[in-house]
Amino acid sequence: MASIPSPSSSSSARGSKHDVFISFRGEDTRKKFTDHLYAGLEKKGISTFRDDEKLERGTPIGPGLFKAIKESRFAIVILSSDYASSRWCLIELAKIVDCMKKTGLVVLPVFHYVDPSDVRNQREIYAEAFKKHEERFEDSDKEDVRIWKAALTEVANLSGWDLQDRYESKVIQEIVGRISSELNCRFLGAISKDLVGIDSRVEEMLENYLCEGLGGVRFVGICGMGGMGKTTLAQEIYRRISDNFEASSFIANVREETQNQGLVSLQKQLISEVLAPSKIRISNVHEGIDVIGNRLRDKRVLLVLDDVDGGKQLEALAGKHDWFGPGSRIILISRDRHLFTRCDVDAVYTSKGLFWSI
Repeated sequence: MASIPSPSSSSSARGSKHDVFISFRGEDTRKKFTDHLYAGLEKKGISTFRDDEKLERGTPIGPGLFKAIKESRFAIVILSSDYASSRWCLIELAKIVDCMKKTGLVVLPVFHYVDPSDVRNQREIYAEAFKKHEERFEDSDKEDVRIWKAALTEVANLSGWDLQDRYESKVIQEIVGRISSELNCRFLGAISKDLVGIDSRVEEMLENYLCEGLGGVRFVGICGMGGMGKTTLAQEIYRRISDNFEASSFIANVREETQNQGLVSLQKQLISEVLAPSKIRISNVHEGIDVIGNRLRDKRVLLVLDDVDGGKQLEALAGKHDWFGPGSRIILISRDRHLFTRCDVDAVYTSKGLFWSI
């Protein structure tokens, strides 16, 4: 299934196996905050590593876990009340800090109902945890404790999220949005940074065709000959604004995928990305139309359909305005301007073309 390269689908190309590594104390957060965060990241297509319960019960930290940290681009450290009581977590944290310094791993701390200053200075429950570690270890092992303390202080000094007096769902939304935005920026930045005219065209689209002030649900067409930068323009718009919507989907190569996989396959992609995690099953185009038309009407959605060349594709994926919730934006890309006249498109932008700087 071809689509806009998501962070997860492009990880191997960038030399990273995972986008995010989550470090957490299983007994504290596994079935609650960590699970919801993991689901939110996966919903956005962000490849995320979290250890399973078997690893938690192991004694020595395995080389596989070190490898997962080293091969990640972000590390989210969930600093909960019992995090420092786990020797496993502290060894893991020391490796995270080492990779932060050596490989550029981005570390994002989450203070899970603990005072950040207590974590930073190892006070209260964190002081008690380290006292037990020091009592348990021989003098030869106390250097490890010193390293763990330094790593904890370093991470606690980083900018992160404090869950005290915050809704967890809002914090998770912010974390997912931050990572998604940075991953998209890194991937698409290489595409757009040397393209002359991309910024002015994006601003024109956002201000005159897609802005919130225009209200309601808007269908906007982008047309032009092949090679005019229509898809690149839509990718850059998607990168900049997708996090402002409840759900988003970029379906690339609609014409080719319809020929190769069929419309039901594209409907499944849209449903899985917008309603994920979803167990909805469809077996034909009409079932897909019913699901999309009924289940998305309350969601504020950003949808991009790239390289559309037939009315049946639009009927199957974005048939009517009332399929989508208020504020939704549907961007349709096609070489055929007449296609837009046969459907209820609110505005059509003619691509002016882009070229590479030398």
